[in-house]
Amino acid sequence: MSGRDRISELPESLLTQILSYLPTEQSVQTSVLSKRWENVYLSVPGLDLNCSVIRDEVILSFLSFIDKLLEFSPESSLFKVKVKCRGMLIDGFSDRIGTVIDRGTQHLDVVSSTDYYEDSFGHALPGVDFMPMNLYTSKALVYLKLSSSGLDDPGFVFMPCLRFLHLEEIKWRVHLEKVLSGCPVLEELTLVRDLDDDDYARTDEEFRVMRVRSQSLKRFSVLPLRQVRDYHSRVECTLEIDAPGLEHMSLGDDQFDSIVVKNLSSLLVVELDIKFFVKVGVLFNTWDVSKSNEIREFLDGISSVGHMIISGMTVHAFEHYSKAGIIPKFNNLSRFEAVFHGKLLQFLPAFLECCPNLKHLILKVVHSEEMDEGLELADVPQCVSSSLECVEIQEKLELEEGKMKATSYFLGNSAVLKKLILSPTAYDPRNVAESDIWEKVNKLTIRSTRCMAAAATGTCQLKRMLHHRSLATSSTVPSSDKEKLSLFSLAFDHSRRYNPPATQTQSTVMSGIDRISELPESLLTQILSFLPTKQSVQTSVLSTRWKNLYLNVPGLDLNLSAIAYDADEMLLSFLSFIDKLLEFSPESKLFKVKVKCRDTMIDGFRDRIGIMINRGTQHLDVESSTYDIEDDSFHHPCVDFMPMNLYTSKTLVYLKLTSSGLDDPGFVFMPCLKFMHLEEVKWRVRLEKLLSGCPVLEELALLRDLDDDYAVAYDEFTVMRVRSQSLKRFRVLPLRQVRDCRSRVNCTLEIDAPGLKHMSLGEDQFDSIVVKNLTSLLVVELDIKFFVKFGVIFNPWNLAKSNEIRDFLNGISSVRHMIISAKTVKALEYYSQAEMIPKFNNLSRLQAMFHSNLLQFLPAFLEYCPNLKHLVLKVVHSEEMEEGLELSDVPRCVSSTLECVEIQEKLELEEGKMKATSYFLGNSAVLKKLILSPTAYDPRDVLESEIWEKVNKLTKRSTGCEIIIRAMKEVVII
Repeated sequence: MSGRDRISELPESLLTQILSYLPTEQSVQTSVLSKRWENVYLSVPGLDLNCSVIRDEVILSFLSFIDKLLEFSPESSLFKVKVKCRGMLIDGFSDRIGTVIDRGTQHLDVVSSTDYYEDSFGHALPGVDFMPMNLYTSKALVYLKLSSSGLDDPGFVFMPCLRFLHLEEIKWRVHLEKVLSGCPVLEELTLVRDLDDDDYARTDEEFRVMRVRSQSLKRFSVLPLRQVRDYHSRVECTLEIDAPGLEHMSLGDDQFDSIVVKNLSSLLVVELDIKFFVKVGVLFNTWDVSKSNEIREFLDGISSVGHMIISGMTVHAFEHYSKAGIIPKFNNLSRFEAVFHGKLLQFLPAFLECCPNLKHLILKVVHSEEMDEGLELADVPQCVSSSLECVEIQEKLELEEGKMKATSYFLGNSAVLKKLILSPTAYDPRNVAESDIWEKVNKLTIRSTRCMAAAATGTCQLKRMLHHRSLATSSTVPSSDKEKLSLFSLAFDHSRRYNPPATQTQSTVMSGIDRISELPESLLTQILSFLPTKQSVQTSVLSTRWKNLYLNVPGLDLNLSAIAYDADEMLLSFLSFIDKLLEFSPESKLFKVKVKCRDTMIDGFRDRIGIMINRGTQHLDVESSTYDIEDDSFHHPCVDFMPMNLYTSKTLVYLKLTSSGLDDPGFVFMPCLKFMHLEEVKWRVRLEKLLSGCPVLEELALLRDLDDDYAVAYDEFTVMRVRSQSLKRFRVLPLRQVRDCRSRVNCTLEIDAPGLKHMSLGEDQFDSIVVKNLTSLLVVELDIKFFVKFGVIFNPWNLAKSNEIRDFLNGISSVRHMIISAKTVKALEYYSQAEMIPKFNNLSRLQAMFHSNLLQFLPAFLEYCPNLKHLVLKVVHSEEMEEGLELSDVPRCVSSTLECVEIQEKLELEEGKMKATSYFLGNSAVLKKLILSPTAYDPRDVLESEIWEKVNKLTKRSTGCEIIIRAMKEVVII
């Protein structure tokens, strides 16, 4: 912006309204702009915190800042709070959420940690963030979303204003039925079951039934699992739904072993993507009487529905069930949407016989090679001959005579059909003329003389159909805008279903003049650039002032995953809209582009990304589809490969790719690229070649795809070489979930980066790690055990593995700051049984987590850190800790250089406990500061004086040592 700083001149109420759309991190960063902005962020009525990006060395500072933020103006309300946790538990997390709730939060969205720790047997045990007790009696909450959180039994539940409840992979210690009984106005409930849930239900049978009982509930959804699962929970669980006011029910995945429905007298819409059996790729036994009875009762329970949407999997299950049972009549069903795989088309007339009053049918036919060439649809059910008025068909375009079975069937047999909408698939519109398609359709027999056929083959035809639909748009909208409105409203309508409508209590309503619309266009587009494109486009209906503003926003933030799997017409509308957006003002820049794909392949995806790159994109973030094709119970991945112009972009500064494919372009040159993040990429080009074309790259993050089998046939992909002269920071990110398997292909990671200053290895994804020329290394973070298989430690007497570890440790021995996990500590202790750990002579700061049964190894490890000055130690206690453990050896650094020690250790007031604290106080001769954070106790049950008394009894060798206790809300200094 040139000239005056017009944003700073806005009133504070408007500035806080603008900042409320930003994550808290960015909101706080505005405080350095000027005096005007110094404290504006403190008045924002909301929090949006992402703890997952906070590094271990700054987490304490971050939490201290959050505490001060919560203490500021405690009487003011925090209407909207969103918190995403990191991959490990945070002390005091529950208390902080409780403080937020006490501030009158109306919208609460929490993604808890998914931390796992290994016990002494190598088993992965989950750590759980349980929600505070005041959550269950909040009088302000309207919207609540919890992911991976724990819910304890509070005894009493009453949330009188809660209308929207989203519970994803919850650890249950309270019955769902009890939670719902305390929500008298609940309208929408969404569930995702945690199939990996701690085996609580195995010992408590009452948790093997989840009852959805509510008089007020209008919408209920079971969302699909985050990924394809090839196993089911070890604990069988029944879902029971009893909701007389329920209008919309969506069951999106097989997460329950049985489903029981009762009293669904108000049901209007049902969406089914289930096969009534949890295990992937397996159908139920049709001759199992109990299972057949269960399915019959379920279908009877939803038989009054008016609109049904079913997936190809559910169609297969219905056809399977019909071999032994009778599908009931759906007498009220007027609209039906279904996906039929070609070989199951024979079942279509039989199913339609159960829908005698059907008026509107939307049918997608997925053709397969094994489809019977002699397939004929002969039977004509009642609805086809007497009530069916509109049919929409997506079917493979085949111009030969006798093909396109579904289209021929309905045109030839529907007596009262008024409209047939045909969307031919599996053809290239550039190679097929529209006249060919119309000629094919005109040759088909049409029984209904009133039928109008519409072929949605290209952009032009799609426009006409959408314009026809837009006639229902409010008359207050100018006619010239109706087509545009219908275009984007159709594309975004599905995503809005899962978001609660805004309420007056959730938004800040400005009275008087519309001050935002009076701002200059350059400032408005700057504000819109912080919003997802969906929301940016929606502003076009506000007024004439806003009609075309979104077209000038220099960025895109698209989330295609919000479009339903079977909503292909909606997807076509959405893509057509995006194409129009890209065609508008092609000479203007798109500085920042973020795209998240759905779980199906999208035609033309690669070309569209190429167009965006050609628009001068500097920041590109693409999450590609993770779609698998199932063939005889095997999953074959489909890959979105990036366009060739990516590799020669002269503008890209930041590149993040997730689940994308990278082909070999022959030549790579990205002269401005500084930050590269590659997560589960499908490699067809060597990483070394990619990096060689990035001369100013400073930061690289990797997450290996353990399921990419391309390297099976190509040995050159069994080594990933990180070679760069400019690289300053390198990270191997943790896997998205705990894996109990390893890749079928051994892979070596080789790091050769003379300018590297910070290296973080966050998970065992490589069978060996080789480091070279790390002469500038300052900080290293290790969460590895030098062996890929989960829960297994390497053999220390394996000479090749021992040499590999020795070379690795020698290669990082010049580091100054080291952070190591309990897993790495255990691996180093194991290695030390056969080999000598090298000296870390430059190491001045060490952060480490020790399980208590490995504390005996602590003095030995510190012997290799002769000049250590600052130690941060977390002691994780276990029941098998030896009672007779004594720390007697005193390494050189403890007696001569160690100046500051921070300890998190279990509070034990008995004499002779708190081993680590006693050890450092009693042996550190030059210690200036010891910071103690006692854990595993309830501060309500322990007096401050008891902790002081305990610490004062300990022997102190350094007379000038200052002891700080972080036990209560206030820091106590002795």
